[in-house]
Amino acid sequence: MPENRTSDSFIAKLNKAGVVTYVHTNNDISDMKKYEKMGIYGFYTDDLSEMVLGNEGAKKWYLMGLR
Repeated sequence: MPENRTSDSFIAKLNKAGVVTYVHTNNDISDMKKYEKMGIYGFYTDDLSEMVLGNEGAKKWYLMGLR
């Protein structure tokens, strides 16, 4: 779903219904952390540079979407 459609209440309802949610297009690690706390399952990004993937925090968020 686009970032502008996310809210705590909407994501909670989707999770309660068993819906797996992904947010696109997200290139900001701090936003990914916020969305994870909301209950988002994963993220789509267009920023897969070596610098980002070499960052252990970024790697965790990238790999989280592959579970």
